[in-house]
Amino acid sequence: MPGHGVSRSVAAVRQQHAQFDPVTIWLHWSTAALVAILWAIGQVTGWLPHGPFRASLWSTHVVLGLVFALVLAGRILWRASAGRELPPADPGVLNWFAKGTHYALYLLLIAAAGLGIANAAYRGYDIYGLVTLPRFGSGDQEIERAINSGHEWTANLIVLVAFFHAAAALGHQYIRRDHLLERMHLPGSVQRDAKGIAAGGLLHRIVVVGGGAGGLELVTRLGDRLGRGGRAQVALVDCARTHLWKPLLHEVAAGSLDPGDNELNYLAQAHWHSFHYRFGEMIGLDRVRQEVRLAATFDEEGREVTPPRVVGYDTLVIAIGSVTNDFGTPGVAEHAVPLESTAQAARFNRRLVNACLRAQTQAEPVRSGQLHVAIVGAGATGTELAAELHRTAREVVAYGLDRIDPERDIRIVLIEAAERILPGLPERISKATLRLLEQMGVEVRTGAKVAEVTAEGLHLSDGSFVRSELAVWAAGVKAPAVLRGLDGLQVNRINQLVVAPTLQTTLDPDIFAIGDCAACPRPAGQGTVPPRAQAAHQQASHVLAQIERRLRGVPLRPYRYRDFGSLVSLGRSSTVGNLMGFLLGRGLFVEGLFAQLMYRSLRLMHERALHGSMRALLGAFVRLLSRRTGPPVKLH
Repeated sequence: MPGHGVSRSVAAVRQQHAQFDPVTIWLHWSTAALVAILWAIGQVTGWLPHGPFRASLWSTHVVLGLVFALVLAGRILWRASAGRELPPADPGVLNWFAKGTHYALYLLLIAAAGLGIANAAYRGYDIYGLVTLPRFGSGDQEIERAINSGHEWTANLIVLVAFFHAAAALGHQYIRRDHLLERMHLPGSVQRDAKGIAAGGLLHRIVVVGGGAGGLELVTRLGDRLGRGGRAQVALVDCARTHLWKPLLHEVAAGSLDPGDNELNYLAQAHWHSFHYRFGEMIGLDRVRQEVRLAATFDEEGREVTPPRVVGYDTLVIAIGSVTNDFGTPGVAEHAVPLESTAQAARFNRRLVNACLRAQTQAEPVRSGQLHVAIVGAGATGTELAAELHRTAREVVAYGLDRIDPERDIRIVLIEAAERILPGLPERISKATLRLLEQMGVEVRTGAKVAEVTAEGLHLSDGSFVRSELAVWAAGVKAPAVLRGLDGLQVNRINQLVVAPTLQTTLDPDIFAIGDCAACPRPAGQGTVPPRAQAAHQQASHVLAQIERRLRGVPLRPYRYRDFGSLVSLGRSSTVGNLMGFLLGRGLFVEGLFAQLMYRSLRLMHERALHGSMRALLGAFVRLLSRRTGPPVKLH
């Protein structure tokens, strides 16, 4: 087709520049300004060879070099953890110029760091009053002149390359504009292909059903890349109004996290990131007409908020997550609280606080089992909840509930049908977690299958009875039942949509599925991808790239799951886990402070995908301040 090569070149330029990291651009701009100021001061002062300014200037070079080395390594690791492809090579002059200046600046800053270290070590400077380095030099003037010359050349080149890169960044942002297509006067068919316009002259309609971790990250980035530039119409469908990262639900249930301070409003996110929010629950699908059917929604008083309606699509992504699997156990629905949503986690927390208030004000003594909590399922959620509840229940009692003796009246029981807790994780993590739970005083019962749940406690299959008036069901997951009736799409025994390696459903290439609701095959008979947050994150990044390839008419690539390890938080007590080793080729066991920092960084990565780096860091700082100004546990 005439002009096809031009359209592919334009599309490749668009893809690379859409993937260009704005944080890196901001860092380069800041560095350009900082180095330019230092360079100007150095020129005005005559580049004093032995004055205090030179020590400050080159020790600053050391810091800059190390910072940018860490930024480079961090970006590579983040792209790998997200399963993102590196920006594709493109023959455009601007792209080669941008890539060249990008890496040249890194190399120059690292070179400046080396010169700064050599200079400081040679003269024995006091760096910022923090570190006094011994003097190793002999005072040779030739060596000093060589170091000074290297300093001046490096500083000038850094300034020049930094501003070249800033100019290239401006060029990137300019190319992302849709005006480029009109300026190039491409044929109409090529314009439709490059801009993602569907047949009939309408924008390509991308609908994401489910605003969980994977779905919301995907629709946010689709809105930023395609919706904002008018290349596609992007919409999110969800029956909730707010989003809370699911690994935080156990903290909501325990009362150590207030959901109101941590939820993200879908309507606001849609406004900020150029996509549409459709409030409603998916109840059906018409694949011929390409429509998603939504149920009516009602408020607390029974009044209709939104009527039944349909949402049309050209590309559909289903990311509705999973629900608790009670395996048909009697009494679970009536007497146990699952942890599938923020509302359910908050409901259990209210039950816990109310139980404590009831025990405090009742005339009779605290009954046996009245303040016992039985948690069924010792996966990550159940285990983390047990550890968190052990602390928060005692903190609730500490706020004036003096008729309750925590050591006598409060008891946490963790029940697991498998032979060990955390059966899906390495045995070393399981043993370390069990040891920490036992040190807390949490009772752990493995190899115990629940036969029935009652208001007074749990009957086990071996005939024993666990007395507990508060029960949480966190054993097993399955996909929502609605997937079994989605116009004939193939599902497995737990209702997951069966997908091809490209994450497209087996019977309809226009429909993708990601996250817990997708049964994605792994190579070499390894089963399917496990239902983990890291898998949803990787799949969201993969589908983002595949939708862009789909709009350009390029063949899709298969998804490959990367296991980066698992972390289990035991509240303030400890965190344990394993990180998959890239250098040693085996897993690395971590525990304690380092593991806690890694666990907290997972949430930061999720928020970075939704808000960008600066807002994510600011949010973490605000949460840190709020924790210090309020009670450590939710009391209402």
